[in-house]
Amino acid sequence: NIEGNIINVIGAHLKCCGGENNEFKRNSAQEIINNYMDTLKEEPIIYLGDLNTHSAQDYKFTSDMNLGTSTIDMLINSDNSKTTKYHTWKDVYRTANPDIFGSTYISSIYNSRIDYIFVNQYFFGTFYNSTVGDTKTAAQGSDHFSVDTFINLTEVDPLSSTSSTSSISDQSSIETTTTSNVF
Repeated sequence: NIEGNIINVIGAHLKCCGGENNEFKRNSAQEIINNYMDTLKEEPIIYLGDLNTHSAQDYKFTSDMNLGTSTIDMLINSDNSKTTKYHTWKDVYRTANPDIFGSTYISSIYNSRIDYIFVNQYFFGTFYNSTVGDTKTAAQGSDHFSVDTFINLTEVDPLSSTSSTSSISDQSSIETTTTSNVF
């Protein structure tokens, strides 16, 4: 509850690894999460975590999409029949960094962006920064780099589907971080 507004924060750690069966498990879990988010109807939601899937928005950075893109598609593509009915979503990192890949998982085989922070329409214009792996503890406590963002929670208005633009100088913001251990 921020200034009388309920803000829902939902964390997920979806099934890892490539293959049709694992992608099916991620999609099934995402569909359950989408259905739950629809029960919240018109409330502000921050959805974050290790989703272990790629985003089609990253094709310009890599062709390695061995984890599939359908899980993210069913969240952000309004034409997808399994997307949420009450919410429109933005990938905070991709929105803030359209020209930087932002690998969150680096291995000897490949680099990938599989950790995300999404916000629904009540937060559009309230986040002004997002980074990957640039904090002092980014590589500690997990095999993934953290995704970070600052969100001005006092700008969130659940009665409006568009929030006003925030200012970097505003002191009433919080930092949200996700790693494979969502907290």
